[in-house]
Amino acid sequence: MADILPRIDKNFYKKCAPEETIRRIREILYNCGIYIMELNDTQDGFYHSHLHIANDNLLPFEITTNGKGMTPAYSLASGYAEMMERLQNNLKFDGQKFVTKQFLSTLPEDSLFRQKVENAGNDVWTH
Repeated sequence: MADILPRIDKNFYKKCAPEETIRRIREILYNCGIYIMELNDTQDGFYHSHLHIANDNLLPFEITTNGKGMTPAYSLASGYAEMMERLQNNLKFDGQKFVTKQFLSTLPEDSLFRQKVENAGNDVWTH
């Protein structure tokens, strides 16, 4: 049976190296003014990372994620990817929604979403 199935490279499903994922997400969060506290540990050759948003004004929301992986880099990339997923899934802080100005600039002028954000005023925080 093993001879019939093609061998799949372990990186087949990975778009980029975990170090690049970490770098990209750290840069995105930094550009949004979001700071992350990282705690990493290993047990029996298996790595796990715990991340939480460390901004003083966001600490009360206790936004945390956990990553796991076979290397420290994969564990940290997993944790950062979970953080981005959490932030991108309409997470709200005190009823506010967030969008970056950089993202808005990529949308066409007639984009319904862009118009809603621009008309929302103080109900949407942009950075």
